Amino acid sequence: MVLRAPLSRPHASATGKGELMGTLPSELFELSIGDGQPQQSFLPVSGLRLHGLSLESDVVEVTSDDNGGWRRLLSGGGIRRMVVHGEGLFTSSPAELRLRELALLGASAEFELTLEGECRMRGPLVVSTLRYDATQDEEVTFSVKLESAGPILTI
Repeated sequence: MVLRAPLSRPHASATGKGELMGTLPSELFELSIGDGQPQQSFLPVSGLRLHGLSLESDVVEVTSDDNGGWRRLLSGGGIRRMVVHGEGLFTSSPAELRLRELALLGASAEFELTLEGECRMRGPLVVSTLRYDATQDEEVTFSVKLESAGPILTI
């Protein structure tokens, strides 16, 4: 299942972290979760509309007196992470039930994120937030925040 969602444009973070957060209107997203089996297959998280993808990296400052007053940062020295936010209509799909299982266990799973059908990223993510809400017309929605739990690879 292919989902439409915006990504943000690059911007500087007020926390001193280098952050890439973007908005690419009308771009296509697909989020799939690994089934956890030895011969892993990926289940699409149907009903989910992704709202954001953040690739973050802490900076490590290595400025010394020898830098002539200029700030120096250690390339590749900080902690990197990916955060994915989304919400959608709860459909009780196997992937949504797997999300709930992971949230209750505090465990990570392999996820695959496809952007515009061209860029695919895969790696372990943990469900850091899973929230359910119901509307007056008895429609159940959910929101989720996933955070990387290891290296994210472009495949």
